[in-house]
Amino acid sequence: MPNWHRIPIAVLFVIAIFCSLIVYSEFLLWMILFWLCAAGISSSRGTSIWPYLLIPGLVLIFKRVGWTPALFILLATLLIAAVISANAFSKRQGVNRRIVGSQNRFLLGACVIAATWYGLSRFQDANVSRMLKLDKRPIICLGDSLTSFGYPQELAKLLSVPILNFGREGIFSGDGVNVLPEIITQNPQAVVIELGGHDYNSGGSRAMCYKNLANIISTLRTAGIEPVLVEIPRGFIADPFDGIERELAAELDVQLIADTPFRNFVFLGPVAPPGIWLSEQHRFSDDGLHPNANGNRHLANAVVRGLARVFGSQIIRKP
Repeated sequence: MPNWHRIPIAVLFVIAIFCSLIVYSEFLLWMILFWLCAAGISSSRGTSIWPYLLIPGLVLIFKRVGWTPALFILLATLLIAAVISANAFSKRQGVNRRIVGSQNRFLLGACVIAATWYGLSRFQDANVSRMLKLDKRPIICLGDSLTSFGYPQELAKLLSVPILNFGREGIFSGDGVNVLPEIITQNPQAVVIELGGHDYNSGGSRAMCYKNLANIISTLRTAGIEPVLVEIPRGFIADPFDGIERELAAELDVQLIADTPFRNFVFLGPVAPPGIWLSEQHRFSDDGLHPNANGNRHLANAVVRGLARVFGSQIIRKP
């Protein structure tokens, strides 16, 4: 007789894997902890936990989130725990259940510690280590069409300093290097950099994009201008540039703006659920890529939060 009661569980399992694959970059820790909680529930029911340990590791590898020491340790911990758990479960007939339960709790504890360290390291890598003094100089927004579509105008309404829009449709990271002399003549105190999407779309290499972005950051720093880097999503599931912005933010101590707003332009736009079910006035994009008025406000708020980590809350305009 078919086990029909297992069908809903299998469907939920597949949905959970799909959601794990499309999870936003800044929420990876919660995805990992979800599977570890599922492993804990499985352990309490006396069933195997190894699949729940293996899945988040495979998801992280497939998503190409960028290799760091914390990620290596997390993946190694998940793999070793999965192997030990699978081996114990295969021999469960001859092993005391209480011993297996204690072993599972130890393995899960080790995985939670490794996952927490990984999450904390990602948070630390994405946030600048020092705060700067705010002055009256402007802040420049440098980017492609995602910038030129208008979020700097919304940003100007939220900040206590002037905003200059250097967004130009279709530009590459190399174009950003070329426009630096013009930017420096404006004497800004910070530049929000949103570049690199077109490098990938036109077949450019990760190495060249990395070199250009690093050049922009170092040139601005030399001129006494603070760079703020925007994370660009280049794939629906996996990042073909392997977390290039997060790597730069960690290595050069640059404040990162997570890619959450850009992903929301897709999911809260007219091309994918749940955006396809929303009315136009509640969508963040009209084409599933570029921000509309709502999207510009959404992106501007994310940039404000990043700038506040650099300059403090005084950068936010008082009502």
